[in-house]
Amino acid sequence: MRKLIYSIAVSLDGYINDPQGSLSWVPVDEEYHRFANAQQAETGLSIYGTRMWETMRYWDTAADQPGQTDVELEFARLWKPAEKLVASRSLAESDMLAGATLFRGDIVAEIRRLKQQPGKQIAVAGATLASVLVDAGLVDEIQPFIVPAVLGGGTPFLSAGSASKYRLEESRRFANGMTFLRCARVV
Repeated sequence: MRKLIYSIAVSLDGYINDPQGSLSWVPVDEEYHRFANAQQAETGLSIYGTRMWETMRYWDTAADQPGQTDVELEFARLWKPAEKLVASRSLAESDMLAGATLFRGDIVAEIRRLKQQPGKQIAVAGATLASVLVDAGLVDEIQPFIVPAVLGGGTPFLSAGSASKYRLEESRRFANGMTFLRCARVV
């Protein structure tokens, strides 16, 4: 069975973006980016909601942008050909890029089905979608990157309505001040 992992940067007050929807407060540096690249290399399928898809599709043309670092180019090379499922009612097929499939059905049933298939881990990005999957008991690991910042608002990291227990399996501190936590669901 494939693991479903929710990994994203989160502020001390529990938000994944600021009140304007920006991620500019996340201290992205080479060490963090290399770690994210390694995570992407282990991912067989990425699941996105509308807003996270609109953010991540930047990587489709990132290699064409001037001034990209080697580590950013590596992420773009990993991300662009990867399989992606975009769960959205507002996007159209024309908003999809190569390797991306628009999905409008029952996402919980679809993730249950996809987890049963052989392959690498599945990653979910986006708090609203991840919360639905946590509620359904489908998220095997939650992997927040805790950023020492208080945003005062934004999209909550989790708004799950069901109680779930996770145990800390790993932690790592980054030079930029972030702390990575890998928490596995207690079954």
